[in-house]
Amino acid sequence: MAKNTSDYKNLLFSGNLEKDVSVFEEIFKKDVILRIKRIESANFKSALIYMDGMVDSIQLNESVIKPLLVMTPSSESTAEYIGTHILFA
Repeated sequence: MAKNTSDYKNLLFSGNLEKDVSVFEEIFKKDVILRIKRIESANFKSALIYMDGMVDSIQLNESVIKPLLVMTPSSESTAEYIGTHILFA
């Protein structure tokens, strides 16, 4: 039975990357434009989830993916660092 979007309104992230990505894949399984880009560096594992056509792939690579790959550990948490130094908008 297909689920409605409202079925996911109380959904919380589990903190397990693969499990959380699988939830997105399940929710958007009929959308052929869903893109999931997994990123693994020495410091962390992550996934960028976006809809093709809504994001400029060149800008995504230059402004987000490359900085994530060369990111060095700091006194800030990874999430704080990404929010203040990589994702500006």
